[in-house]
Amino acid sequence: MSCLNSVTIIGFVGADPEQHQARNNNGSKFTVLSVAAQRSWKNTNDEWASKTEWHLLPELFAIRVWRAVCK
Repeated sequence: MSCLNSVTIIGFVGADPEQHQARNNNGSKFTVLSVAAQRSWKNTNDEWASKTEWHLLPELFAIRVWRAVCK
């Protein structure tokens, strides 16, 4: 039985993507991104509150953009 896990992070890129080369035998290239995602909610006083969360995406996102960005 196979499973597929998927995560969608919608936000803003925090800095220029950094391209790296793996230190393993094949020297594959990958890209590291930092993404800021903001979430909003109404608190107990019925006022809007928000929080910005930073996500560092070295492996998670690199798989998705592996060939497109790294060429």
